[in-house]
Amino acid sequence: MPEERDIPKIHRIVAEKIREAREKAKLSTRELAEVLDVSHTYLWAIETGQRRIYLDFLEKLAKYLGVPPADLLKEDVEFETNEMEDRQLAELIKEWEEANRRGDLILLLREFRNLTSEQIHSLVKAVKAIRSTQEKQRTGNVEEGDNTDESGETR
Repeated sequence: MPEERDIPKIHRIVAEKIREAREKAKLSTRELAEVLDVSHTYLWAIETGQRRIYLDFLEKLAKYLGVPPADLLKEDVEFETNEMEDRQLAELIKEWEEANRRGDLILLLREFRNLTSEQIHSLVKAVKAIRSTQEKQRTGNVEEGDNTDESGETR
């Protein structure tokens, strides 16, 4: 049996999605294989990513399981993104707590909580421009009254 790192990512994604759809339909590999007129070992090999799946079989499988074929091909990016964002948020909170700035963080969050996403992005852009200007002033690359606008773009 090939090691997981040897199996192409797309095969692992498809295999996992097929298995999830089959389990959701409360079918065993034998039951599904029988309905699709394939051997259960063939279906098992597909579900473990050891065997390539042909598009016509993927379509037949998806149709029987009642899922769009495209759903069997796509990765759960949203879950991974949310998980990554949660880790980043936890790291930021830890940094602020270590810097003894918990009160500043709470104040900032209270002020931002009723803003729209667009307003928050505009504020972040403005803060970045301010920091950029301050950095230029610190390094002597710019004088007071810099010719950049609030987004950091040169006027």
